[in-house]
Amino acid sequence: MTIQIEAPPPARLREPAVIGSPDDPGLHPKLRDLWRFWNMLRGERTTPRCDEVHAAILKPWLGNVLLLDVVDGGRDFRYRVYGTVVAAHFGFDLTGRLVSQCVDLIGPKPLQEYRRVTEARSPEAVARISPAARDHLQMDKLALPLAAIDGGPVTRILAGLYASEAEETRAS
Repeated sequence: MTIQIEAPPPARLREPAVIGSPDDPGLHPKLRDLWRFWNMLRGERTTPRCDEVHAAILKPWLGNVLLLDVVDGGRDFRYRVYGTVVAAHFGFDLTGRLVSQCVDLIGPKPLQEYRRVTEARSPEAVARISPAARDHLQMDKLALPLAAIDGGPVTRILAGLYASEAEETRAS
């Protein structure tokens, strides 16, 4: 018997769609899959543990994954992994860098989003125009909290970042 447990719906920063479930058409299909995967890992807990998430199980999303360490309880975040597809979209790789040190490249919103995910201990989905190497493009991002121990504070954030389906259609 399979029991489906719904995660708290991620906040959505851009109207008109509010993401209410992983099946919501306003969320990129790969991000819906990532949310379902995260939700399956967490079970009845608030968040999955960091040790449950590793490269082998993230294979379907690998080039589009960001993995961030929470620094100083959420005052800042360090990019542990900055996916190769994401780096190609934007024209830079932020692996090893603090989010606060990258505001000139990525703007202030990612730092604010990661802080909300850490404080609320729940997912957040955003869709917005992001700066890219060639111009600005519509990106969809889902940020998912992870904890070092069951019931503990958020110590890592797993995020998926994709060009929106509208952007993908425009590019083809």
